[in-house]
Amino acid sequence: MEYCGLEYHHLAHETAINDIKSSFYISRLRVLYKSVPSTCQRCKVNSAVSRPPQMAPIPIARMGSIQRPFTYTGVDYFGPLLVNVGRRKEKRWVALFTCLTLRAVHFEIAYSPDTSSCNMCLSNFMALRGTPKEIFSDNGLNFRATEKAVREDLKKIDNDKITIKFDGIKWRFNSPGAPHMGGAWERFVRTTKGILKNICPNYSFNDESLRNALMEAQFIINSRPLTFVSLDTDYDAALTPNHLLLGRNKWFEKVPPITIGSIVVIVDELLPRNLWLKRRVTDTMMDKDGHDRRVTIKTQHGVLERPATKIAVLDVGLEDGN
Repeated sequence: MEYCGLEYHHLAHETAINDIKSSFYISRLRVLYKSVPSTCQRCKVNSAVSRPPQMAPIPIARMGSIQRPFTYTGVDYFGPLLVNVGRRKEKRWVALFTCLTLRAVHFEIAYSPDTSSCNMCLSNFMALRGTPKEIFSDNGLNFRATEKAVREDLKKIDNDKITIKFDGIKWRFNSPGAPHMGGAWERFVRTTKGILKNICPNYSFNDESLRNALMEAQFIINSRPLTFVSLDTDYDAALTPNHLLLGRNKWFEKVPPITIGSIVVIVDELLPRNLWLKRRVTDTMMDKDGHDRRVTIKTQHGVLERPATKIAVLDVGLEDGN
């Protein structure tokens, strides 16, 4: 059987079985012939497959909930993109920075893929987002050279003698030939390219319009919900990276106080909106900070006290309660 396997170059198993059967009677021939590859080194090599180890625990960079945004940052380049400069076209690259905890993105335009341009992109990023604690990337030559500057804690840009301090940044490189380890930013590269394609299908950008398109793509990506979008209530908004980068504007604007005599609707989640009671405010209770926290409402069944969050003031043209 081993001879037939070699004669047919370890292929055409049914043909080899047919030839053996024509000359010999062997009980359970097919089962025995299937055992030949287990003793053949060539078959072992040809059939060898990788066995990925069990997935590792979630890294600390994904769980830095008490850290500021971009404390743990992944970086990657994509491009080149052709831009119109006068009558000629030039190449531009995009440095994509992503917060591994909040899943937010930040874009910088690189004019070349070399080390000096990568250094300046990192400096521009740090000027806006702060100094990261750890940076993750692939093994690109520009990233390796930039990591060397970070390790030396000193960077010089061209001949301008500009020095920038890197305070304790740790740069971590993925294993060579393992792009799946950078899935956190590779997925954003694909998303960004799709947005740019929809903004300008023919990719006819100049430097100004490319930056504008990247800022729009950055806003779109950072506006995606990170939590479940509930359709049951109008008051629960899904959390997005922009909420954590730009801050929530819910408490920044003061609302007009509820005045005595105002006609209001009492919000009741247990009833349909058309059954909510409409009544007049008879008294308000002001807190120490000068805001109305509770109101008193007179109804046909007596006097009710409700929090200001459950009161909707109607615009019925009343002035001074008259």
